[in-house]
Amino acid sequence: MSAILEGCKLDNEKFAAIRIHQQYNIPSHRRDKGLISHNVLSNKYSIGNDHKESLNLKYQEQLLALKECELALREREAKVYSVELVNLEKEQALKPAS
Repeated sequence: MSAILEGCKLDNEKFAAIRIHQQYNIPSHRRDKGLISHNVLSNKYSIGNDHKESLNLKYQEQLLALKECELALREREAKVYSVELVNLEKEQALKPAS
């Protein structure tokens, strides 16, 4: 049974090598990788890094938006506090002096 699975794995590897050779015109046999193959692989990994950078950028944007919301909330709280303070002063002025 394991021999059949290994044969299937070998077939898949051969098909992958043929597909790469047809698609990029790069022979991909074991460790025989030339400059072009290294460039293709480095481009593949750099795309992954670009994706990570874009996720990091999105995270930074969300963090900035959150900080802006917190700042707006603090400003509203300060306005409410100042209004309450003015109301308290008016209330104190309206109370009869005893």
